[in-house]
Amino acid sequence: TIKYLKEEDADKADATPLYAEKVQKVTYKRTATVNPQTGDVTYSDWQVYNEADKLTDATVDGTKGKFNAVDSPVVNNYLLVNATDKTVAAEDAPAPGENGTVDPVVKKVLYKEIGSFTPEYPAGKKPQDAPETIKYPNNPNDPTKPGDFSKVVIPHVDGYVPTYNGVELTPVDPADPSKGYKVPDNFDPTDKFGKTPIQYAPGIQKATVNFVSVDAAGKETPLDEKFNITDLSGKAGTQIPEDKIQARIDVLKSMGYTVKENPFDQDPTFDSDSATDQNFTI
Repeated sequence: TIKYLKEEDADKADATPLYAEKVQKVTYKRTATVNPQTGDVTYSDWQVYNEADKLTDATVDGTKGKFNAVDSPVVNNYLLVNATDKTVAAEDAPAPGENGTVDPVVKKVLYKEIGSFTPEYPAGKKPQDAPETIKYPNNPNDPTKPGDFSKVVIPHVDGYVPTYNGVELTPVDPADPSKGYKVPDNFDPTDKFGKTPIQYAPGIQKATVNFVSVDAAGKETPLDEKFNITDLSGKAGTQIPEDKIQARIDVLKSMGYTVKENPFDQDPTFDSDSATDQNFTI
């Protein structure tokens, strides 16, 4: 009997298997000859009973039974602990003892939970329904190693870019980063059972500043567009630089204007809305 178990359940008698047990059965027979005068019984050697209904998946090797080699299954979200268990080798089936009993052969094939990516979302920015962990994919043909990482998608967080080892990941669709990001090409985890952290770095945001004049009635009239500032940029969460803004204010003051209302007195920061530029009016 081959049992497919979690590593931590190896010694539990009532462990729930990860996969259906593989059972191979061999039936042996022998003859008993009774001396009618003395009553002595003489037994022949055990020989495998090779009728079709007496063997289950096993084979006959001469007068002995043989357990066939068995490939271990791929179990979703798990990998084999020992690569040598990829195939359980064939072996001779034990013959019964003199009293007709035999200890069953039990092989435990152990699995361990596959590794995962662990996105470290910015505080308060975790998207709704975004996973806490993203399991490595299974290899459909090999229970000893992960599979194809090209289909893994790392969640998008508005205003941030996911990074691995300090390198920004590439969007699945460069025209729409909200679809998520790809795992680095040829990614190969150093620990197939471990965790790979994904950090999020603030993305580059943009801001614009318009200048208006206000008359005595409070009516606003845009100033010449040449005074507007359209090239402010910086990482989400950082203070918007004010040197260009102050330089423009100084020019307008030299032209006789005074500042009535300046939102930059509150030292605003770049927001995390990557879909819309911030716009300020002075």
